[in-house]
Amino acid sequence: MQLTWTVVRKSIAHTKGRLALIALAVAFGVYMLLAFAAFTNATTNKDAESWKQSVMDTWSNPAKGEATSPHITIYRPGIDFVMNIGNTPIDVFYVDTATSTTHPELHGLTWPDHGQYVLSQGVHELISASGNSAIMPRFGTEDLGPMPRELTNGPDDLIAIIGKDLSGVEDVIRVTSFEPIQNPGQDPNQIVLIIGLVVVMFPVLLLISISAGLGSMQREQRYAALRLVGATSRQTRQILVAEAMVGALAGYVIGAVLFALTRPALAEIPLTGGRYWADSITVGPLVYLVVAVVAIIIVLGANLWGLRAITTTPLGVVRRQNTEKRPSAVRLSGIAIALGIFVFLWLTAESDRATQGEMLLFLASVMVLMFGLVIAGPWLIYWMASLSARWAKSAPAVIGNNYVRAHSGRIARSVSGIILALFAGTFFITSVSEVHSVLRTSHVSVLSQMPDTTVFITGLEDDAVTTIYEAIADSYTAGELLLTADPVTVPYIARAWAVLDCADAATYANVACENDGVVGINFWGQASEPGAIVEATDVSAFADTVNQDYDAHVDDPSSVMLVPLSSAGDIEQLRTLLAGLDLGTPGSFYVLAGAQTTLVIVDPTITVMANLVYAGIAFTLAIAIISMLISTYAGILERRRSLFALRLSGMQVKQIAAMMLVEAVFPLAIIAGLTSVLGYSSGWLLMDMRSMTLDASFSPKILLALAIALVLAVAAILALTPTMRRVTAPENNARE
Repeated sequence: MQLTWTVVRKSIAHTKGRLALIALAVAFGVYMLLAFAAFTNATTNKDAESWKQSVMDTWSNPAKGEATSPHITIYRPGIDFVMNIGNTPIDVFYVDTATSTTHPELHGLTWPDHGQYVLSQGVHELISASGNSAIMPRFGTEDLGPMPRELTNGPDDLIAIIGKDLSGVEDVIRVTSFEPIQNPGQDPNQIVLIIGLVVVMFPVLLLISISAGLGSMQREQRYAALRLVGATSRQTRQILVAEAMVGALAGYVIGAVLFALTRPALAEIPLTGGRYWADSITVGPLVYLVVAVVAIIIVLGANLWGLRAITTTPLGVVRRQNTEKRPSAVRLSGIAIALGIFVFLWLTAESDRATQGEMLLFLASVMVLMFGLVIAGPWLIYWMASLSARWAKSAPAVIGNNYVRAHSGRIARSVSGIILALFAGTFFITSVSEVHSVLRTSHVSVLSQMPDTTVFITGLEDDAVTTIYEAIADSYTAGELLLTADPVTVPYIARAWAVLDCADAATYANVACENDGVVGINFWGQASEPGAIVEATDVSAFADTVNQDYDAHVDDPSSVMLVPLSSAGDIEQLRTLLAGLDLGTPGSFYVLAGAQTTLVIVDPTITVMANLVYAGIAFTLAIAIISMLISTYAGILERRRSLFALRLSGMQVKQIAAMMLVEAVFPLAIIAGLTSVLGYSSGWLLMDMRSMTLDASFSPKILLALAIALVLAVAAILALTPTMRRVTAPENNARE
């Protein structure tokens, strides 16, 4: 051990730069592993959702709420438009105050009585940011204090619990326990999310491995010299392990400390559209231990792998240069099988109506194709380099392509993370890009083009309409609610068209009629579609027109109230006014203003996966560039003699840089392009098999990301030009 420690100390003294680079790479990898583990813990932890799930369980299984005491009676509307703040919906839970009973315990929550309320931190912040004093009174007269943090995922959750007399409300839910009926099992979206995290983390592990092998040739030469002077194989391994442990442990400590220091900042990242509590972005001791073991194993494995090059012969100790074999075409079997299944499904599966069995077969073939690309990487790079070498006309291109062909296996391993991430990313983006287009189109509704001072209220009973008229008149008289004209109630045909006299259309909806009579405005329809605005001579003729032309059911007409406000912000005063009235079941009517987009509610896990795809592609490309930079730098050090020989033969530094560009950027471009094409093709087949309304569309963001990555890769290689000049300078190679 004394020999080991002596050699290690001297080695560290002479290779501080290399060990520092290894330690930084390990620190970066450890930090990313811990960060992704923490985000996975936060997104998969459903403790804050369990009490909501118990309410839904009781609604779907009324037997759960049959007990009389203790219980709490709750009503949860889908969207209560009266409680919206701006265009942001609030998740409202109304608690019945008409009956008195013992309530079940929920994280120390004080259940509100009539007029009392409990708001989440996100609602308080939203009200404060609006600066509108008319918002808070709509929730009640007494704030019971902050909502327990255990009921929310983070500070941006928008939840309100309000005390209200629910004696006249149907479909209330009697909850006796806030424990879900049963474990619903693992959400498929969560499984996909975890797989995506694993795919994104794969390049990080490769970066650690590549960095750990930095300067391997120099170390192998030193170990060979130690064997030559009498050191045993065991002593050589002890020295190697000790050196590797120094870099691995230093990197682990740096990464873990950096994660601990930045953990509160990580909680500010709105991965699901909202922030998490800082104590949710955490990992347990077991995760710290697993990450440490993984980092150490990768570093030790990369170093021990280099000892294969050392062998003892009767003439002493020599260093054996390993040569890679020509990749076999058998490596293409995975791609061939997957593409064969794709062709089979394309020919046999009914378009837009694939069965569950066909979908399972498709998903299995996608996994086979993804990992088949990784396995086939050496063969693809080898043959692409061979073809390119035949066409090459310059010495740097010929030498560079031959080097790529000779080391296709090692180069393929360095870009395998790119294969996984780009394939998964392009596949997912191709599948969801049309969804984004549809959502963008649906937002351009007639309502979004109406004046933001016009509010329409629909879904009311006649008595409620009278109550609202009286309340608005009193509020206007008191100077609380400012109007530009009197509210008006007009027919609401087929629950879609508000029918106004043409004389009033400009005042209330900013719509001009071409003729006299009436005009029907479909607030829900898309502005560009026929039927968004329909004119007729009178209401009866209008009903006949939409019934014949648009197959609208006009047998049960209702009414809609239009309220012209003085300013857009006055809608908050109107909502607060309506919240204080007895208008029936909460959430049973709409209160919407013009210039507002359609509310689209998306599963948070889907949001996470969409964000993960875009961030994962950018992150993986960045890791690939860093890995390529480190690998190229290591190659310059290990090929010092050959590069110096090229300089002596007349090659200039810029030609050596061009050669390095061919060796580094060419494989990256080939693999990135191929995997993107196959990812898009897989996404296209999925949409053809499954979706009746959506088609696959290619996202130009992928091309932009690849172009930026290649430009950065070229810049990174060119940044090593001074190193190439220094390493190949004659004055630095006097001993050679």
